[in-house]
Amino acid sequence: MLKHFITGPLAVNTYLLISKKVCVVIDPGESTAILEFIKENALKLDWILLTHAHFDHIGGVEELKRKTVSALALHKDDLPLYQMASRVGERYGFNITTKLPSPDLLFPSQTYTLCWEEPIEVIHLPGHTPGGVAYIWKNYIFSGDTLFNGGIGRTDLEGGDMNTLLASIHKLIPLAKCKLICPGHGTWTTIEKELRENIYLK
Repeated sequence: MLKHFITGPLAVNTYLLISKKVCVVIDPGESTAILEFIKENALKLDWILLTHAHFDHIGGVEELKRKTVSALALHKDDLPLYQMASRVGERYGFNITTKLPSPDLLFPSQTYTLCWEEPIEVIHLPGHTPGGVAYIWKNYIFSGDTLFNGGIGRTDLEGGDMNTLLASIHKLIPLAKCKLICPGHGTWTTIEKELRENIYLK
């Protein structure tokens, strides 16, 4: 089962993956609605998975870690961004948290399979950030801010690089056939639609 939330001040798509009574959350922009849903449905949160370390995607991390027994995973190349995320958020007028917990797992540079109740494949897709990743679970690809419906992630922030991002997107294309792309912001899409309509994929 997949549950979708829109969280935080910049409307992040947060996803809750549920298998039996155990769940994983991807990119918690805030925690209130997630914690309420977990409590109402008697779920156990196993993992907090981050597609990247920008402040708008991690606003709920501290409280989720404090109120559950979950583990936190991030790509190793985004650890510096994660450690400075609160300061970056303040620069844009947002008070995220000053108590970000240390990650429990730092993904390596290439592919990785998280052995949860059901396998979750982790694909390194740098460009928006150095440690950006996508998570592949069942028929879904959670692309973070790498690929959007009709657009791509911005590369003018620290660690961003347009050529690297475009190379990552083209690496994603053969993996995305017959799967839904669930981005970090905006509406869901498919790779077939993006190949037809997204000017960045022409």
